[in-house]
Amino acid sequence: MASSFSFNAAQSTLRAALKFENYFRTSTLRKLRKITQWVFLAAFLAFLLTFIPGGGIVSPTVSRLLLAAALLTFSYGTTILLLERFGEYLKAPKVPLVRHNLANAVSFEVAKAAHLAATYAKRKNFMQVDSTLLLYFLLKENASIEFIFARALLNFNEFKKDVQRLLSSQVRHPGKVKETVYAPDFEESITKSIAYAQEKGRQRAEIEDLFAALANTNQFFNRFLIEHNFLPERDMARIADWHYRLRVEAATRKKFWLKNSLRRYGTMGKDWAAGYTITLDQFSYDISDEVRTLRFPRAVGHIQEKEMMARILSRQQMNNVLLVGNPGTGRKRLIQDFASKSVLGEHESPLLNYQRVVELELTHLLAGLQSLEEAEAALNQIFKEVGAAGNTILVIDEFHNFTGEGLEQAAGRVNIAGVLASYLRNDRFPFIAATTFAGLHRYLEQNPSLLSLFEVVEMSELSQEETLSVLEEVVPSFEGVYRKFVSFPALQAIVAYADRYIQAVPFPKKAIDLLDEAMGYLATTSESILLPSHIALVVQERTQIPVGDIEGSEREVLLDLENLIHKRIINQEEAVKEVASALRRARTDIATRKGPMGSFLFMGPTGVGKTETAKALAAIYFGSEKRIIRLDMSEFQNVQDVERLLGTATQEGLLTSAVREDPFSLVLLDELEKAHPNILNLFLQVLDEGHITDGLGRKTDFRHTIIIATSNAGYQLILEAVKTNADFAQLKQQLLDFVFSQGIYRPEFINRFDGVILFTPLSKQHLMKIAGLMLQKLQSNLREKGIDFVITLPLKERIAELGYNPAFGARNMRRVLQDKVENAVAVAILSNTLRRGDRVTVDPGTFAVNHV
Repeated sequence: MASSFSFNAAQSTLRAALKFENYFRTSTLRKLRKITQWVFLAAFLAFLLTFIPGGGIVSPTVSRLLLAAALLTFSYGTTILLLERFGEYLKAPKVPLVRHNLANAVSFEVAKAAHLAATYAKRKNFMQVDSTLLLYFLLKENASIEFIFARALLNFNEFKKDVQRLLSSQVRHPGKVKETVYAPDFEESITKSIAYAQEKGRQRAEIEDLFAALANTNQFFNRFLIEHNFLPERDMARIADWHYRLRVEAATRKKFWLKNSLRRYGTMGKDWAAGYTITLDQFSYDISDEVRTLRFPRAVGHIQEKEMMARILSRQQMNNVLLVGNPGTGRKRLIQDFASKSVLGEHESPLLNYQRVVELELTHLLAGLQSLEEAEAALNQIFKEVGAAGNTILVIDEFHNFTGEGLEQAAGRVNIAGVLASYLRNDRFPFIAATTFAGLHRYLEQNPSLLSLFEVVEMSELSQEETLSVLEEVVPSFEGVYRKFVSFPALQAIVAYADRYIQAVPFPKKAIDLLDEAMGYLATTSESILLPSHIALVVQERTQIPVGDIEGSEREVLLDLENLIHKRIINQEEAVKEVASALRRARTDIATRKGPMGSFLFMGPTGVGKTETAKALAAIYFGSEKRIIRLDMSEFQNVQDVERLLGTATQEGLLTSAVREDPFSLVLLDELEKAHPNILNLFLQVLDEGHITDGLGRKTDFRHTIIIATSNAGYQLILEAVKTNADFAQLKQQLLDFVFSQGIYRPEFINRFDGVILFTPLSKQHLMKIAGLMLQKLQSNLREKGIDFVITLPLKERIAELGYNPAFGARNMRRVLQDKVENAVAVAILSNTLRRGDRVTVDPGTFAVNHV
């Protein structure tokens, strides 16, 4: 069956441009133009110098030659410039509606690469034109693609040489090739590039679209990218699109004479046609002027919020916006985006174009006033000026600080609701107020009459993909400030690490802050490229969380975790093994999961090491026992206690706030069975999805926590089993059946844990080992005082004997050690019978301190 693929660049709408390129190579013309410009400048300046008084050393003949050279190079330069413009005109013909020839649907650069590939294949007698030929000429004829390789930390020249070597091994036709035959991967590359372009809303497939397509269709290129840890379809399309945006923006800035470019310089007539705002100008910040300075920044994402804000502000009535979003979600950038479109006349509604967007600095205004009456008078004047101007949209940030009840002027805050309300009803007074969710709930909702004058636009946190686009937008400015180059893998690391380890701040702010911090760190080094390793280092220093590649010391801890925990925990082999295995899986990222790194329910009698196991794990892996977020669940026995855990507008959540501030930690839920059933239901989502929403609508992430719940439920069964020497292997199921039948826990709740671990009672032999551990701590403390404390076997046996109680495990042993041994040692030190340099032991019978 004949292929339906039709591609012929020589017969497309670009054929004239291809012929022009054969006679006048654009790159050559550009070089010639630059040379003639410099020669003209040098000749003309030299000619002008001949007219300086006292400069008669130059003869009239030389002066005429300099003038002739200046005029000649000017003529050549102008001619070359016109040829360049003519070539650009030929390269951008109208796209035909019917595309029988797919070459009509690609840009000149793509058509040129395909045409050169076909010509080369015919000249070298290749059997067919494949994607490797297309890739080679795309790289050869478009040096700007080197940018993509540089951003990806790939060697452009080496890769191009590899492709060239691959071409030399291509199968050739024994005779003369008469017609061009396109290979299936060539056809797929062209069609896929056109599809990419259509997804982006472009009329023609650009070089970036073809590059992204070849990353998937060309086997050699695809394998090369995979070997260098890239996902070809996702990552190359991303970097290529970034390259396209920067290339188009740079080209637009150079063409200052275009209509869209001239709009950026603004007009005087628009401002003169509006009323004066003298008082407003004294106490405000002109966002419209700011966006001109910042080259008209645009907000990534928040498409629905942008449309809602523009729709509300273009109304004839109720045209006031209350923009609600937590700090860092991009409220300011959204207002800047609106102002940029207004300055450039790009809003769909003509009423919003060429408006001044001005932020009123209320703190500045109130600081210079002595009374509330003066403040109201000044605000009245400002609001009148805004209404009369006809071209001003007023903005007040942190609106809740100036509209709540009981605000004090002395603190730089005053309630302006009464003054503002009458103006908000004026359709010539479009107004944008920005606030937080906490400010909305705590203050604005307490004033329903004021809130009814606004349309609320709620801003959500940007996604990871959108945040990556934001970083791509701001990278050029950071590179300009720090004079360092930012790689694309570093941006990916910023988004990934910020999402995992920084919760207190939302996207995109936390990603931008991390980029700034990493660039600041890089500036202190001799390195010139920002790498993922730099991001990992900055995050690790900031959060004390091990990130990035697993280093030697951490690797040793993970591999030897059981032994390290057993230095503090006696017996409980199952618990130690389960916890250590979960940590290894989580740290190596081999398991795809949404929940915490590990979640365990420790069940068993008191004093057997449940809480001590959690403490040991926090100290060994998380670095400190301070990394434990400990909640005594007996304090949450009422349904109202949900608010204490999740927080409200007036109080922080005991659980959510602690995890947001320290996302890499161990959450210890002591005596879980005593909590209210509704509170246990909260943890269903935490254990299953790895996140929960707090009282202010913020997501709290538990993916980098370990959750350990301890429970004494069913301890009667355990005590009975100890007395009868029952089989503890069967006791675990009996214990679960008991808690289900008593309604203490539900099966669906228990099943959310990675493991339900039964801690077995301790024997006298176990208690002796525990006594040894406790005595070693005392030995270590005395060693710091210069005293050598000798631990004897009879002393350990005596402490174990006095501290043994099947019902309370080792809990009494701590008290025995304090009362019998530590008290005796303390008395000996205070009475000067025990001094630095002494070597002592404690008698197991009388607990007297004896010198050895």
